[in-house]
Amino acid sequence: MSDQLFPPNYSKQTNIIHLKSFISYYIKIGHSNSKNNLALSQSTLNSLSIRNRCANSLVIFLKLVSLINYDKFNRIIKFNIKFAKKKKKVLLQNQPKG
Repeated sequence: MSDQLFPPNYSKQTNIIHLKSFISYYIKIGHSNSKNNLALSQSTLNSLSIRNRCANSLVIFLKLVSLINYDKFNRIIKFNIKFAKKKKKVLLQNQPKG
């Protein structure tokens, strides 16, 4: 197993990973290896031993980052945030006054 699969500050003896640095590490690798982005295998993910309720979301997130272009991914995130804000505004305007 390649050492590149683990962030530099990751200890194999512990199950605690700072998700923010973990995610940014994979984005950085995925962005710098644009020709052959990381394909995260299930065995690799199992070896990370993430014992956390958001592990599945993290797996999906990392797979997305490794599969799609970073700039396109950024645009998707920005669009979804704008859409969510608009939807929230509409919902708040349509609430019955009470």
